Amino acid sequence: MPEWSHPFQITPKEAEEIMKKRQEAKQSGQKRKAEGEAESSQAYRVPSPCDDDVLHEYRCPITQELPVDAVTAQDGHTYERAAIEDWLERAKDGEAKSPMTNEFMGKTLVPAVQTRNAIERLIKKGVIQGEAARTWTEKQAELLAIDKDKRPVLAKAHKGDVPSMRTIGYCYRDGSHGFKMDVDKAKEFLSKAAVHDDAHAIVGLGIFHLNGTGVPRDATRAMVDLTRAAMLGSEHAAITIGNELRGAWVKSYDPDETIRWYQYSKKCKLKDSVESSRRRRDDYLRDRGLIEG
Repeated sequence: MPEWSHPFQITPKEAEEIMKKRQEAKQSGQKRKAEGEAESSQAYRVPSPCDDDVLHEYRCPITQELPVDAVTAQDGHTYERAAIEDWLERAKDGEAKSPMTNEFMGKTLVPAVQTRNAIERLIKKGVIQGEAARTWTEKQAELLAIDKDKRPVLAKAHKGDVPSMRTIGYCYRDGSHGFKMDVDKAKEFLSKAAVHDDAHAIVGLGIFHLNGTGVPRDATRAMVDLTRAAMLGSEHAAITIGNELRGAWVKSYDPDETIRWYQYSKKCKLKDSVESSRRRRDDYLRDRGLIEG
């Protein structure tokens, strides 16, 4: 029997055909695998960025934003703490109703830690993107940076508590207690407190207009704010008026008006000025023999 006709031996041509078929089979297998993975991907599709269903699931029903300080109310729904607290605060005792069901419910709120963590994971994985993700991330970073003792004050400020609104306004003005300096937010909170005749907040707004801080410099508007605050009992407002009457606000210096405002400041109930301003006032009055020492 010729050597090439051995039953376990193949010719070069046959070997070439076998290798070709093997290569085709391999390519076919890879194609089927890719198609299978594609089908699997379609069957178990990850929600697309900013999928409305995903956002709807986690949005606060009141603010329509992703809750930064998420809490679960007694109606079983999750809300932004400040929003639901304000909602419940405005309801009379025993008459609070769910924003979602309009059914009566209690006022107990429980931190929704799992919801907060789920939102964070979805943002990190890119399931939630765009403006919703950016807003939540910025607010979360801002909240974590704030001193712990000021976080409840911020929550109360959002609910409309006047002293809290003033305090948060100062925090934004000064960039203190973990707040980033933000004149616009400072004006926002101080303006809300000023609506309720908070003298401290009104002084702050008057100084903004006097110095042109975050607003066009406006001496007339500053005078209105400071006079209003002084009438509400602010020592610092009255001293500032006296200081300015010696300077830029009047075309001709009027010592009588300066003295009147300085003396008025000493009678103000709100001792909200600083020692340097008090010394300047007292030196002026002392030089004129109006106070002793």
